[in-house]
Amino acid sequence: MTPSNSASKRCLNKAFPYLVLFLLTNLIFVGLYRHFLLGHAAYMYADIGNDSLSSSYPILVMLSRLFHDGNLTAYDLTAGLGTDISATYLQYINPIKLMMLVFPTAKLPAAIICSTWVQVNLLALFGCLYFRQMLKNVWAAVVAALCWTYTGYVVLWGQNYSFLTTILLFTMTLYLLEMVLDGASLKITLWFTPVTALFLLSNYYFLYMTVVFAVFYVLLRCLFIKVKPLDYLKRIGVLAILAVGGALMGAISVPSILSAFFSSNRTGAVSEAGAAFSRIFWYSPAEYLTMLGRLFSINLFGPGSGYTGALNYYEMVELAVSSLFLFALVYL
Repeated sequence: MTPSNSASKRCLNKAFPYLVLFLLTNLIFVGLYRHFLLGHAAYMYADIGNDSLSSSYPILVMLSRLFHDGNLTAYDLTAGLGTDISATYLQYINPIKLMMLVFPTAKLPAAIICSTWVQVNLLALFGCLYFRQMLKNVWAAVVAALCWTYTGYVVLWGQNYSFLTTILLFTMTLYLLEMVLDGASLKITLWFTPVTALFLLSNYYFLYMTVVFAVFYVLLRCLFIKVKPLDYLKRIGVLAILAVGGALMGAISVPSILSAFFSSNRTGAVSEAGAAFSRIFWYSPAEYLTMLGRLFSINLFGPGSGYTGALNYYEMVELAVSSLFLFALVYL
């Protein structure tokens, strides 16, 4: 066998697991979302709440029209009698989400399909890269990545298309965080900065959840990593610099985020968070089952909209329903 043939064979062997991952990811994609792909459903996912049809899709249509009309104003008088939409606009700086605006408004369903397909495949890829790093076995990583890509909560997030972007950015962050702690080369770890910036632009409150998770992750990782303490501290320093760089790169979104936050009715809810948190133990069985059902599947236990708790579902009970928490349990 010639050296060139030997090199080609080695490249094919390395690429083969990823080709299998790509094939399986897309077979599952077509099987799960065939009704949407064939035009028989308005949304790609099964858990369709009021936010999906009365808020998420109409906002996307509005942004698409404003984009093509060139009316990129901070306020829109047709949305909430003068809503600040600048923060929502900035979410679409993410190149993957930008295609939803670049496509003609009439072709918005096709844009959503394309964007979601790209994100699902990237989610599978970065999930595989991360699990390969942790498990040291590429085929085990393929299986783990498929489970990670099609967890119930990822599917649930389809009721708002920006949330799929969030789990993708979290997975990319997790992989790059691990690479920084492992001392990988700068050509890989430098990507941590733009990914953090995109995370800030796309979904700031899931970013701060990820930051909290990352702190515990780093503390836990230091118990297992086999390097000198001083070297590990240097890597944490590099991580901090890259994270600050990402925050500065995405700082354009901070004024819009603050404006949206202080003008919303959630400001008062956050100020009462301490009192509300004490009521988490007073939930009914249906409420607990709803949280568990949304964690492990798409409403597996049946309560559906039975959640009527005092806490804000997405901001106060996120640990109970978030894939970040599920992953933390599995990892620990």
